[in-house]
Amino acid sequence: MIKGLLSSGKKAFNAANYDDIVVLVEDGKETDNYYPVWLSCEPDAKSPEDWIRGISFHYEMRGFKGSLTFVVKKENG
Repeated sequence: MIKGLLSSGKKAFNAANYDDIVVLVEDGKETDNYYPVWLSCEPDAKSPEDWIRGISFHYEMRGFKGSLTFVVKKENG
């Protein structure tokens, strides 16, 4: 699960602008779990990779068998 999620996350972050958010999508439905791209520039913040690894850990512990991906959106939109 982690390899696919990291790959999907990397594509989303590469396509995002500074004022965008990357939103977790569970089985085609957007969740409340998102990462503001500007946060990746903060020295004390969790890195995007750490955020994605945390998501993977959470869903693996739950035994989740659906699909997880990411979508890029405007932060205030």
